[in-house]
Amino acid sequence: MDVTGQDSDWRSPAFRQKLVSQIDEAIRKAGVAHNKSSKDMESHVFLKAKTREEYLSLVARLIIHFRDIRNNVARRNQCADCFFCIFFTRFSQSELRTAIVSR
Repeated sequence: MDVTGQDSDWRSPAFRQKLVSQIDEAIRKAGVAHNKSSKDMESHVFLKAKTREEYLSLVARLIIHFRDIRNNVARRNQCADCFFCIFFTRFSQSELRTAIVSR
């Protein structure tokens, strides 16, 4: 995950868009249907992270999750029962913000 260079401010739109693109690519390569967009997933991770390191770690875990799915060719083409899918579908964006702020 290349995140160096002039867009190193992790809160900048350009930096965040790079990671959205990487999440999107991982989802596409995994070949799974998902009801949340890569932008929604990145936004959730961004709201949860307090530091650049935490943000990058969460994004990396998300990308690895989809790479693992891709590598598991026996897995069905729907990913509705995994942790990330349950987490992203069970809560609305406002509920996620409330949960994050109140922790």
